[in-house]
Parts: sequence; structure tokens; C-alpha cells
Amino acid sequence: MDKSWMNIYDRINDTRYEAGVIEFLDFAYRGRDESLAIPCPCRSCNNFRDKNRETMYNHLMQNGITRGYITWNYHGEESDNDDGGGGDDVPFDGSDGGGDDMSDDDLDEMLDNIGQSTWGENWQTRSNSSIPVDKNLNTFHKLLNETHEELYEGCQTFSKFSFVVTILHLKTTSG
Repeated sequence: MDKSWMNIYDRINDTRYEAGVIEFLDFAYRGRDESLAIPCPCRSCNNFRDKNRETMYNHLMQNGITRGYITWNYHGEESDNDDGGGGDDVPFDGSDGGGDDMSDDDLDEMLDNIGQSTWGENWQTRSNSSIPVDKNLNTFHKLLNETHEELYEGCQTFSKFSFVVTILHLKTTSG
């Protein structure tokens, strides 16, 4: 299967990208109901959030697909040396990595990556399993929830977490 579309930067104007997204969705949903929510491989969800086909299409067109997701093992593809992971899970957004702007999506992605590398690919659902939960995982979940809590009532600029990150960034860059 041709996956070259995954590296196309111009997702809107290059019709090969959209054709690749449709081919991916056809592959992922073969034999499944299109309203079924399955892991979304966009760079924002990074296979951690389940979406239906229509929402996943919109996410892939808007956010792009996670670059490291070469073997689509969350969507039915098997590899010769399948270790259960989704590749490097390095998002490809076409940027040069510069700039100081950090959106809530970037914070979510960063926290998801930390959680996955520390506690494994199923770190978000481990509390529901019989595996003992690391006390740090509960602290991490608290921090994750703070990424969506307003700093104060009506504040649209910062979440509790993004404010702390911004202040620490200022402190480290300003001395």
C-alpha cells in the first residue's frame, strides 16, 4: 500500500493527500461500521483518542497524520516484527520546530508522549486494569487534567498548566 501521502506537507491543495486519507480510512474501516470510534492517528490525537470515520477524516485533513505511524497496527495492519507500538509517533506538521508558541494541542501531545514513554502505550487506561498503578501516574493524570482547567474563572488565555509552563519558560530564558 502506498503511504507516500503521509509525508505531503500541503494537505489542502495536494489531492494525493486526501486520496491517501480516504484509502487509509477505507483500510481502517473495512468490515466495520463507520460510526464506530477507533483510534485517530492525527498528530493531535496520536492514536490516544477514539473518533468515528467522519471526525477522523476531518482531523487528518486539518492536523495531518502522525509521521512515525508507519505500520497501521492500531487499524488492522500487521508487521513482521510487531512490538505493539505505533512507531516513533513523531508528529509531522511541516514546521521547522522553531518558535515559542505552545497551544493546548501541543501540551496534550507532549503529555501524551510523556505518559506513553513512561508507562507504556495504554497508560491512560491502566487505572482500570488489574496492574498496580504507579503513584506518579495519578499525579501525571492530575497534571493532564489541569491542561484543560482555566487559570481563573473566565480566563481564555491560559490553563493552569500552560500558565506554569509559560512562567517556567520565562524564568529559564530570562535568568
